[in-house]
Amino acid sequence: MSQSGKYTALEPSAREMRARYATVHWVRYPSIRVPDELPLDGRPAGVLSWKIGPDGPLGSEGARLPSDVWCGVALFRDRNVSMSLEHLVS
Repeated sequence: MSQSGKYTALEPSAREMRARYATVHWVRYPSIRVPDELPLDGRPAGVLSWKIGPDGPLGSEGARLPSDVWCGVALFRDRNVSMSLEHLVS
């Protein structure tokens, strides 16, 4: 955003940045996994926002406990990007 508070032609507007598509993925591993065992440091291609974590029970402090099932949710602006497999982490 420019100093005047208005978007310039080179900056995307809030409307252009709005996510219109989402993907949800579940992965079941042969055994319980903890974050250090998984490649979680990459950013999915073309994503506006994403979250990944275990699908285990809630612990005493409200966080999910490690699990053999992990879930990832990603928000995209572009349908073609959301439908491609390029954003998936192997």
